[in-house]
Amino acid sequence: MLAITKRIWRDRLMPLVAYSVGGIALVWLYIALLPTVQQSQVQMQEILKTMPEGLLKAFGMSGVDLGSLETLLAMKQYNMVWPLLLIFLVVSIAGGIIAGEIENRTIEITLAAPKSRAEVFLGKYLAGFIYMIIFVAATTLCTIPLAELHSCQYQAANYFTLFYLSLAFGWAVWGISIFLSSIFSSRGRVYSISGIIYVVMYVLFIVTTLKESWKNLEYLSFFYYYNYNDALIHNHLGRLEMLVFLVVAIVFSLAGFIAFKKRDIAT
Repeated sequence: MLAITKRIWRDRLMPLVAYSVGGIALVWLYIALLPTVQQSQVQMQEILKTMPEGLLKAFGMSGVDLGSLETLLAMKQYNMVWPLLLIFLVVSIAGGIIAGEIENRTIEITLAAPKSRAEVFLGKYLAGFIYMIIFVAATTLCTIPLAELHSCQYQAANYFTLFYLSLAFGWAVWGISIFLSSIFSSRGRVYSISGIIYVVMYVLFIVTTLKESWKNLEYLSFFYYYNYNDALIHNHLGRLEMLVFLVVAIVFSLAGFIAFKKRDIAT
């Protein structure tokens, strides 16, 4: 099992490095821009007053201190950019290590080895799960040393709260992704269906903040539960958000495990 995990790490390390460096670079950029943002705080507040309250809530900009580092990162980094980076990385890894190998017929080599289907799946699952943890840790907790470097005021505890929420969110995305990869034989299908799922979730998230009659549909969107605003600005971790992400992660991970064990893969 660990041999499979190590092989995936050796073959697919560069995407993790690239995405992590990109995420850290964006955080560094916003930290460097913080003094400029603080100088234009009054003008930004006036602009926000002209925007619909529902839209402000959707992007975490309602009733917050625009001069703090946490608010700046919530508005610029974690409202959409970071979730997209996570989704792209996780879906690409999941699609490649099972569906992609079936498509390329390289999985036959793995299955021909004296290992059970369970060991093969768990080895691949562990590799992607560790990928996700490292990316989340690198792109959320990096703010602490970077803020120290620039002598910025920050709330260290808030970033650990954000890390826990982001980890649960990432695990849920990983669970769905590995399930899709376990039932399809083409990475393209994994990517396209994942894209549809998250586009629909995001549209629901935006629409339900603007139309009261659609309010109940917000519970179908991961972006509703990924309450980065509460975590990063208010240092609050909601039980419902964590429960939903953990249940989704566990259910889809188990479903992917069962599907991979039972599916017919020609060798």
